[in-house]
Amino acid sequence: MRPDQDLSAEGRKLAFAILILGRLREGQRPPPRALEQAAFVEQWAITPHEDIFVLTGISWRLPLRRSLFVAPLLAIDPSAGWARTVDEWIALGDQQVACEGDDVTPDEVIRRAVVWLPQQMNAAEAERANLRSLLAFERAQRDAQRTANSITD
Repeated sequence: MRPDQDLSAEGRKLAFAILILGRLREGQRPPPRALEQAAFVEQWAITPHEDIFVLTGISWRLPLRRSLFVAPLLAIDPSAGWARTVDEWIALGDQQVACEGDDVTPDEVIRRAVVWLPQQMNAAEAERANLRSLLAFERAQRDAQRTANSITD
């Protein structure tokens, strides 16, 4: 069994994000094909939120639809026109004028993400472990009830 098979879907998503973040820290960049297929976010801004920065803006996706975009930001290169969130690559359009995160550097975004991602992974797996414990407890209660019922019958 591969180690990632023991992870929940959320845990696998976070593990993949950690892998991508490691590659970005090594100097790799998103493949052009990934950006061609990525959501396009314009009027974007970076805002601090607890231990991570959040990318907000107006997202355009195919088939053509527009929506508000809000996602934890792992990495960004505004001059190259891309960003990475936990789930996806983002193609960047124009930045929002005069916003709170104007002085945030790409290195600062990555530094926060390096700390934040493992915390999220631990939280997701802890939640999964709590769910397993709850299910095991409920199963044990049902078995005890069945045993008690069979004794009285």
